[in-house]
Amino acid sequence: MNQKISSNSVQSLNPFSKKHFVIPALGFILALTVLLTDSNVTIFNTVREALSPLGEPFWSGITLLGDALVGPLFLIPFLKNRPGLIWDGTLAALIATAFTHIIKPIAHIARPPAVLDLAVMGPRFLQGSFPSGHTTTAFTVLGLLVMVGVIRGFGPILLAFILAGLVGVSRIVAGVHWPADVLMGIAGGWLSAIFAMYLAQRWPWGGQGWPMRVQIALLVLIALFDLLSHDTGYASGIVLQRLVALLGLVWLAWDAIEAYYLKVSTA
Repeated sequence: MNQKISSNSVQSLNPFSKKHFVIPALGFILALTVLLTDSNVTIFNTVREALSPLGEPFWSGITLLGDALVGPLFLIPFLKNRPGLIWDGTLAALIATAFTHIIKPIAHIARPPAVLDLAVMGPRFLQGSFPSGHTTTAFTVLGLLVMVGVIRGFGPILLAFILAGLVGVSRIVAGVHWPADVLMGIAGGWLSAIFAMYLAQRWPWGGQGWPMRVQIALLVLIALFDLLSHDTGYASGIVLQRLVALLGLVWLAWDAIEAYYLKVSTA
């Protein structure tokens, strides 16, 4: 999984390969099916009833992994062997943010607490349900890691899909998103990764020199923010949030030290 990926193999990746559109197509078709059959409430209640017993600490920890300022930290372990991934991630974050913030006000769909009498985990949002931003973030990160090939093999890919899928499920269990929101988040997140890869190949300057250093510095600031003060609204998951941020900072520091001594030894 951590094998060095050559720049030639990265450049030869075709973001618009048909196989890359399987996941977003499935997400879109399933979301449309749920909407057309008016089964949002039924699936929502079934999922909540079946999975809520796992407890708020578990689901709060899972759901915060899809936070827009936590999810990008999962790119850090792969930056050493794939430095250009930082540029892919920056573009993907911009596209995913535009996707959710443009569609939410247009769709103008009320969230479950505005329709049903229920308790929620975390902040009690009432509007802007469609699509799920947390799910979009999770599948944007997953899409990048899988399509550029830094996560390889059936086992690792399956585990990554399960984790990203749980982020989506957690939004239903938390009581703040409908199933169709999550399914559209899957489609939108994966499409964000596809278009980010395409743009990164057209504008490679963003993954080199000072632009790359600026983005890494921004990633460090995000990790520090997550560690010291970022309030996701899910107090039960704060320990996991800080652990992810701390590990990200340590990983970045280790890679920087290793790169420095490698440079000195070859000078």
